[in-house]
Amino acid sequence: MQAILSISIPFFGLIFCGWGARRWNLLPQEAVVGLNAFVFWFALPALLFYKLATTPEVTQFDPNLLIAYSGAGLIVYALGAFGVRFFFKAGMGESGVAGMAAAYPNVGYMGLPLVLQIWGDAILVPAVVIMLADTLILFTLTTLMLEADSGRGQTVGATLRRVVVGLGRNPMIVAALLGIVWWQFALPIPLPAAGLLDMLASAAAPCALFALGATLVGQPKSEDRAEVSYLVFLKLVMHPFLAGLFAGTLLELEPRLVHLVVIEASLPTAANVFVIATAYGKRPRRASAVVLMSTALGVVTVSIVVALAAADPGSALIPLGR
Repeated sequence: MQAILSISIPFFGLIFCGWGARRWNLLPQEAVVGLNAFVFWFALPALLFYKLATTPEVTQFDPNLLIAYSGAGLIVYALGAFGVRFFFKAGMGESGVAGMAAAYPNVGYMGLPLVLQIWGDAILVPAVVIMLADTLILFTLTTLMLEADSGRGQTVGATLRRVVVGLGRNPMIVAALLGIVWWQFALPIPLPAAGLLDMLASAAAPCALFALGATLVGQPKSEDRAEVSYLVFLKLVMHPFLAGLFAGTLLELEPRLVHLVVIEASLPTAANVFVIATAYGKRPRRASAVVLMSTALGVVTVSIVVALAAADPGSALIPLGR
């Protein structure tokens, strides 16, 4: 219980503070845009680069972690895409957005702050690998489906080039890769630069959670209740269940990694799904409703998952205030 109070309440409390600030017009929309830009382009990239570049000791990475997490994610993606296509008469592009809504958790704005709060830097590398895998696999798959459905007539090669260029412009991916290179070659970070990076990294978690809450204000609550409920169920229930089945039962990862995989999979749908749905005009209001509903319900479901992790001594959960 103490673990839930010390981790979940501050975590979701920051999201609620951002929501309240925007809801009661304490924060204008222009400020929300600026805050999101600060988090996306400066704070989170600085956190990723600085933590990875200065991690003194990195344990050997277990490839089964990626198999467990991405395997579960792809199954949920297929359930979301094919379920919406056959039961709700969606097109290929809309099915891709639905699959992404069901399987793409908020591992950036929510996942990194949460797992660092629980385990500290010791879990950083596996968490970053999960973030990169989600972005590279699910984003690429969804973009291919959207492009194939858009009628632009581009070849698969041209579409893949567009995807690669887009990923290369993602500051969090670039920062993570640079951090790994910096650590691998033991490159020094000048003291002034280290001070700047440390300040930006310290601001990443609170600003990301606050910005997430502010972004949720004004999102439509529903477009199609049955479809939205189906995708939210896949995201909050089926995704963590399958992740735990793969990681704990089939591949028998160590307890801490099992809990990492399940916690990351239990996170609500990332707002990026709404962004890509809007960009292609493929059911953006439904995507927005999934983001909003999964985040609201995630206050309960993620807290339950954290509580289960805390109850297992093998998880090595570190309470807040360590």
